[in-house]
Amino acid sequence: MKRPDPLLCTRFRGVDALRAELRAALATMAFDPERNVVGPEVTSRNPEAALEVRLSVLRRTYRGDYHTDAFDIERLGRQIRSGDEAIWFWGEGAEIDRLRAVLEGGDGSRDLDLGTVTVLSGEGEFGEGHGELCRSGSQSRFSARGAIVYRTLGYVEERERWLRGRYHTLTLVPRNRPSTDEVRGGEAIHRIHSRYVQSRFWGFAPWHVMQGGVLEMLDHRESNRDPSDVVAGLEASAGWHFADADEAAYAEALCQVNFGLAPPVVVAPAPRGTGGLAAKLHLPASAELTRYNHGALTVGADGADGAGDEVGAALERLASTDVCSAVVSLPLDLAAAVPVQRMVAERGFRLTSIRPPKVTWLLRDEQRREVRTGAYGYWCRPRADLEVVQPYYRGCDSDDASERTILQYLRDRLDFPTPEAKHDA
Repeated sequence: MKRPDPLLCTRFRGVDALRAELRAALATMAFDPERNVVGPEVTSRNPEAALEVRLSVLRRTYRGDYHTDAFDIERLGRQIRSGDEAIWFWGEGAEIDRLRAVLEGGDGSRDLDLGTVTVLSGEGEFGEGHGELCRSGSQSRFSARGAIVYRTLGYVEERERWLRGRYHTLTLVPRNRPSTDEVRGGEAIHRIHSRYVQSRFWGFAPWHVMQGGVLEMLDHRESNRDPSDVVAGLEASAGWHFADADEAAYAEALCQVNFGLAPPVVVAPAPRGTGGLAAKLHLPASAELTRYNHGALTVGADGADGAGDEVGAALERLASTDVCSAVVSLPLDLAAAVPVQRMVAERGFRLTSIRPPKVTWLLRDEQRREVRTGAYGYWCRPRADLEVVQPYYRGCDSDDASERTILQYLRDRLDFPTPEAKHDA
């Protein structure tokens, strides 16, 4: 297969270069921020109307086959007012004008031909200072590139002050599946992120049931306010611990493909036992969404980051749910977590992505506070009845050694069997 350029991400060359390249890319695009985009400073004035327009866009994008926490308008309206959710729209000028009229209290249709994306607080699952870019879809003929680059530039510069102050990292899981006659794929959004936005690629996330009732091996990416924070975190890492040499090589390759550096790894199969560790379970917002979304178990030192339940018991509770994908998040810089890696591997979990460390800062009550976050790995196990659709670039070749390692790991370790094959076995 012909190799997309770039394949997974653009290697970081410094924050000044990133800002300059985002500005240069935006200058080539037919995009006017006064005419083609509306951000949270406007959508938050009428949250319920914004939520109704967003839901219409998403339902039409996925042809009604859409299963996220986007339907409870009253509760989500309160979430927007509290600052825990923010919505952007983009599109042609005339359609943006119609949106503004709706947001000003007009009775116009909510079925507008727009694109949309949302930032939610992801701090419960991903840690302090992490937002989540999600609820993305488009019914607009207007290209999403300009709006996405514009929003990203505002984040890495000073324009989006609220976003910059609250979140050092925006985590996202954009689509990458090949398009078919029935299902719009992720080729375009993958290329926007790898080529223009230059978000960081950290592996794969088969976390959500998508259109057609399948899981997709989504990209797991981060958009950092300043990717130098990740460089500082990697350089400060004393070592990452793994029970499996292939998983260690995969984690190293993910660091190399993003930054050209990696912390030392320690491969040391450990004895059984989870003493000194505890876990916290994160489940979908409502029971009707459980089958369509992932459940996550975050493991850490006993009493740290809200973790409090015994690991084995918490893992059994996760396994007893009907989530589409069970995810276990383990600290990589904690040797005591290696036995849990073995435990989950024996239960069919596989390392799919990592969350890198950061040395960074946040604003709280207008006060700047220094923050340091650790490295985590995500081990996933899809539900047995679900097919997992692979990325469109799965069969690509690469001249880059790190990309070759990632692609080979994808083919060898993340080629989850189809439900029919599981049944036959």
